[in-house]
Amino acid sequence: MSLKKDGCIVKCEHCQCVSNDGSGGFDVKVPICSDKDGISGTARLHCVVSPEHHQVELMDWEDDENHPILPPNSVRQRLSSALNFVADHRVCGNQKICPLEIIQIVEKQTDQ
Repeated sequence: MSLKKDGCIVKCEHCQCVSNDGSGGFDVKVPICSDKDGISGTARLHCVVSPEHHQVELMDWEDDENHPILPPNSVRQRLSSALNFVADHRVCGNQKICPLEIIQIVEKQTDQ
């Protein structure tokens, strides 16, 4: 299931953990597109979760050929709004959306 917010689509069901520091922070790769602008690729997000809050930050975004995507400010603002929605509503680790690996990582961090 994908999350669509402010013209950005975050394909949460394809989220893959690429690193986990074990203290609440982990990096994921997830397909993201701005359907308004036709910009799409795979983003690396840094997520920090705790029982009190979630934080999701865009680290980089690459097209299908691994070239960096440098979105215009309007796209960056809409994507930031979408990622803030993910964090504010604690979408990371949602059992209906996320892959099992991400669910398990988030459960370990939020059960402390």
